[in-house]
Amino acid sequence: MELDIVLLPPKALSQKIGRLVKKLDARYGLAVAVDNKQLLPHISLLHLKTKPGRIKKIISATLGVSRRHKAFQLNFTKPRAGQKFFVIDLKNTSPLYVLHLGVVKAVAKFRTGKTDLRASNSWDKNYFKQYGVANILKNFRPHITLGAVKNLKHMDKIFSEIEQVKLPKFTAKRLAVTRVNKYHQVTKIIKEFKL
Repeated sequence: MELDIVLLPPKALSQKIGRLVKKLDARYGLAVAVDNKQLLPHISLLHLKTKPGRIKKIISATLGVSRRHKAFQLNFTKPRAGQKFFVIDLKNTSPLYVLHLGVVKAVAKFRTGKTDLRASNSWDKNYFKQYGVANILKNFRPHITLGAVKNLKHMDKIFSEIEQVKLPKFTAKRLAVTRVNKYHQVTKIIKEFKL
């Protein structure tokens, strides 16, 4: 099973993101839509392939991390598009990176395999071998995935619409252990903690 230790945005911000994505989905027919209903907006701190018998230990380790960190401000920077997915990046602040590092140190030891988030450079390959995932530590790029297109010809229009939306800075204080789907998008909150 694949889990993700994440920061969840405040509920009002998650609802705003969900409404934006629903409009994009209605207009363009997305392949993946982080609508705040089926898929929840989140900032991934660590993807983890593990076994169900380790969930209690992962929850306990995540609780420990939450107790060592305080809430902090986060700012959105700009939208970014990959091959099919589109996201909004967040500024990688010192408190965010320190929290990410704390999660990696406390939780990665409970992995039982490697995710399908493959390595593309030498740092990635080392992290993938050691942690079973590549997008961490020096490769950590905090973002909220909004969705994925069915038709690549729509990407420019979607990108233009996202650039027009101003999302507010927010206080990050919701740390959670979550289940994810095959696209690494949160489908269920297993346990949530406050920073």
